[in-house]
Amino acid sequence: MHNLPIVREHLPRSVETPSAKNHREAFGIEYDLPLADKEKADYILMRPFSSRPPEELESQLTAGSLRGPHMFAVNPLVFSKTKQGVHTGGGEMGDGLAIIHVGKNLSGYEGVVHGGLIATMFDEALARSAFYGLPNSIGVTGKLEVRYRSPAKADRFYAIETTITERLGRKCFVTGALIDPNTRKVYAEASAVFIEPRWAKYAKWVGGVNVQKVMES
Repeated sequence: MHNLPIVREHLPRSVETPSAKNHREAFGIEYDLPLADKEKADYILMRPFSSRPPEELESQLTAGSLRGPHMFAVNPLVFSKTKQGVHTGGGEMGDGLAIIHVGKNLSGYEGVVHGGLIATMFDEALARSAFYGLPNSIGVTGKLEVRYRSPAKADRFYAIETTITERLGRKCFVTGALIDPNTRKVYAEASAVFIEPRWAKYAKWVGGVNVQKVMES
């Protein structure tokens, strides 16, 4: 995963979250590229759910039920654009890149990733970006459209690039593409709108959960 061209392109421009660093060191992984200083980083590098105990993830779909050998065997590697990244290269804070390994047991037709699973992967990746664009970082999927371009073979790494296209009050519009991390071939594209519930602005007053922070942990 860490030697994929698209990952090596982003690493020197990124700073790790503490949980991502702990996860990497626990597996004895060392980068041969220097990471960026916190103040100069264009991206935050995360390993979602890596710090959460297994019992908290049992009811989660991709982080729990589908986690394991020949499914989602490793936590995804996620890069999210910072304010500095917007200043450096444009775009929106939260535009991102997720590196995901899809195991052979997540197929529809044998050896081909299930189309419904691709939609689920898009939903989670696009939502992660949308939370940066919503006033209180809480949202639900209002609409998701997926356009399948080519069958995606299982037991491979894929990248999902996400881009915030518009923020409109309690709505955030995001697009994305499922690509080969080596060749950048596009296997599917998606667009979605995420909506922040009206009660979200009151959540922090009563100890509500910041979904964005939970997904980063």
